[in-house]
Amino acid sequence: MKCLLTVIPFIWIIAALPFVNTFHPQIAGLPFLAFWIQAGVIVTVACIHTLWVLDKKDRMRSKKEM
Repeated sequence: MKCLLTVIPFIWIIAALPFVNTFHPQIAGLPFLAFWIQAGVIVTVACIHTLWVLDKKDRMRSKKEM
């Protein structure tokens, strides 16, 4: 799970960029590529937050076991 959450932002921003760059519609007044990158920032924040919560739970569990 943690590995997947780490890879999703990379795939979103770097790997999918050449495929997304071929679309030219506008969403909310933004070119599609700009919208895609801004959505990627939101997805990245969500993934990092989820990783932080999971890591915090792991640390609490390891403290209880000691």
